[in-house]
Amino acid sequence: MAGATLDVFETEPLPPGHRFWRNPRITVAPHISAITQPRTAAETIAENIALDVAGKPVTHIVERAVGY
Repeated sequence: MAGATLDVFETEPLPPGHRFWRNPRITVAPHISAITQPRTAAETIAENIALDVAGKPVTHIVERAVGY
């Protein structure tokens, strides 16, 4: 096997010291691996723009501090 992309783990986020982070043949995805549907993605983006313009918190934020 040349490599792997892994998305779901028993413990999430995957602990910072986990060996998968250091393996150049493994890509760790933030539990989002799915095909993006343009219609629903566009709706979410439009909703977030409206929330931001209204000064409200947007949804689906990547939380880098927790690893994804």
